[in-house]
Formats: sequence, structure tokens, C-alpha cells
Amino acid sequence: MASLLGGTDNFDRAAKAIGFAIFFDSLDGRVARMTGTTTEFGVQFDSLADVVSFGIAPAVMAYAWGVRSLPADGSVVFQQIGEFGWVCCLAFLICCAWRLARFNVQGMAPGGSKYFVGMPTPAAAGMLAALVHGFKEPLHDWHWSVAWFLLAAGLGALMTSKVRYFQFQGDSLDPQTAVAVDCSALPDARRSVAILGVCAGNPGGQLCGDWRGAAPGALRSPSIDGFADRVIHALI
Repeated sequence: MASLLGGTDNFDRAAKAIGFAIFFDSLDGRVARMTGTTTEFGVQFDSLADVVSFGIAPAVMAYAWGVRSLPADGSVVFQQIGEFGWVCCLAFLICCAWRLARFNVQGMAPGGSKYFVGMPTPAAAGMLAALVHGFKEPLHDWHWSVAWFLLAAGLGALMTSKVRYFQFQGDSLDPQTAVAVDCSALPDARRSVAILGVCAGNPGGQLCGDWRGAAPGALRSPSIDGFADRVIHALI
């Protein structure tokens, strides 16, 4: 609803809401396992909630942020941008649902529970939310709108891909976590740079996972995509 209203503050609220959804999504499964209340119904209902939080909400926000502030002059370019954005954001939503359904059927990557197959849906949604939260103002140039919608479609492709993303586990505070917390106090310009670092880090999940798999005795540090998620949480 915040995205549909279209104001700058409303877009920021929508991005923050997605960030809170990411936070609570990281807790519900853990709480269910701790209390011994895991059920098949809960698994399926959680996936349905994920489709809403990490599929529908980011897709609507991305579309509105990309077209709402463009000059509505009725030109062919404006109409084509709107149609292109609609297709890309719909693709993001479909890929999100596909990714969740595949996870419910196949689970983690073969060989243990270290890797996710495809970018996790909270990471993809958080990437869009981080950019909206960091840059605030909706897009006014159709060139940037095209790039924005291509990003959404690319994230959808990563969710449905077979790229492996390391599943970060551990609760200890490490230097990267401290950096993520410090990002919340940065001025807007520097915060935007930190967000761009998050965006560059997410697609590097496979490289990080391969490096860790090839060097089991190497220094243990969190994966790039796990760090990205924590930066998003800290910025909110």
C-alpha cells in the first residue's frame, strides 16, 4: 500500500517493511524448531507468506519506483517503459514463487545443508529494498528505469538459477558484522556506497561458496551474501 501511494516517504516505508519481513523470516523457522512446533502446514504457509513479502511487495515497489516519477507525456517511450517494467516485475514475482516451490521440493543443494540453490528470496527482495531505502528519490530518467527493471529481472534469474549460495550460520559478532552496524550511522552519500557494495556482493555467492568448498582449512569468514543481508538489516 505504501508503494501504491507513491510519495518518497511512502517508498521508504515500503522498503523498511520488506527489511523487517526479512528479519522476522529469519526468526520464524528457528523459533518453530526450538519449540518443536514444525509442521508441514507451517512450511507451506511460510512459503505463501514469503511469496507476499519477497515477491509481490518488492515487485509492486520496484514497478512504482521505476515509473511513478517519469514524465507522463503520453509518449510511446513512456508507454513502452511501463510495459517493460510490468513484464520485468512480473518475472521477478514468478521467479520468487518458482524458487520457493523448488526449495520445498528439493531442499538444499546436494552434499549437505551448506548451500542454497539459487539466490534466496529474502536476499533478492532485500537488494531492491536497500536501493530504494538508500537513494530515496524515485527514478526520473527512463534510462535508469530500464536499468532498474533489468536488475529486477536479473535477480529473478538468479533466484531460479542453480548458482550456489553459502548458508551463513553462526551468531558471533565478527568484523564484517561490526562494519554492517556502523553503516547505519553513515551519511546518505556514504550509505549509498555501502548499499552498492551489498548489491555487488549478492551475485558473488557462488564464488564465495566455491572458495570455501575448495579450501576447507582456510580462514572461516561469513559469505558475501550473508554479509549483504546483515548490511541491509543494519541500514534499516
